[in-house]
Amino acid sequence: VQTKVNEKAVKPYSQSQKKRILHKAATAPDTLIQSANPDVIALAKEIVGKESNPYKQAKLIYKYLIENYKLRDELRKADAPVIDLLRTKKCDAYDIAIFYTTLLRSLSIPALPMAGVLVDSEMKAKSHWWTEFYIEGFGWIPVDMALAMGLPYKSFRPVENPQEFYFGNLDAQHIAFSMGWNEISRTVSQNNKIVYRPKSYALQSIWEESSEGNVNYSSLWNDPIVLGLY
Repeated sequence: VQTKVNEKAVKPYSQSQKKRILHKAATAPDTLIQSANPDVIALAKEIVGKESNPYKQAKLIYKYLIENYKLRDELRKADAPVIDLLRTKKCDAYDIAIFYTTLLRSLSIPALPMAGVLVDSEMKAKSHWWTEFYIEGFGWIPVDMALAMGLPYKSFRPVENPQEFYFGNLDAQHIAFSMGWNEISRTVSQNNKIVYRPKSYALQSIWEESSEGNVNYSSLWNDPIVLGLY
């Protein structure tokens, strides 16, 4: 995916645009995106200052995170709150994708966290996360914070300038499994056992559910395996 945007042609979202289902759904806080947090809102406003162009706002936040946050190669603990980044400024690939999405939404920029796998040149796949934000009259624009910040990755075609490329562009080695947080309802019984897989290749509240009558069972969730390229 490659995009080329005329920044001067981008206008702030109008009131009628903000009332659309797309805008409401992609700017509202949810279980994953805590965009209503006062500290998040304050940081986002501090970063963008008086800039009102949503495309330029997204780029300002992108550059700020690259310059001020440190990326870990390994994932943090599954239950480590993303909101900790306000204090620690240390993150993994999951954290920074969710945090960037959260900052955008706090400015009422429609944004969705993307979850899937990243396939390297040796055909190895690992869970990965990035963001897409929406500009009226243009569409969805991809941003991969982790790769822009130097996440180790053997691509088929090396990117000359990751910081410049991964704002608005995406290589062909990203495979998305989910777009946005998927809140799945339990079945009728609240006593059913549910399983949730944090920091995995899909963003959803329930991965499996067993009825309360089950004594025990076993299951295995493997990461996807790439068998071939076509």
